[in-house]
Amino acid sequence: MGYLVISFSHKNTDIQTREKLAFPNEENKDRFLKQILEDEIIDEAILLSTCNRVEIITSALNTDTAAKSIIKKTIKIFRFRV
Repeated sequence: MGYLVISFSHKNTDIQTREKLAFPNEENKDRFLKQILEDEIIDEAILLSTCNRVEIITSALNTDTAAKSIIKKTIKIFRFRV
């Protein structure tokens, strides 16, 4: 088991992408966390969303697999083009 942090901030992500990742309310945050936690490899998750960054912090059995799963879900949920 390990910890995984996926961070989107002004240091690594442009403003247009960060605006798409914004969580306007608690309901959206809760929905996103529920979708992440559907993956059995992820035990716990915290979502930190501020005006200039979004961080997804998880405890997972396999951090590589968890990272791929979270990125895949993020792309789908926020409708990013790859």
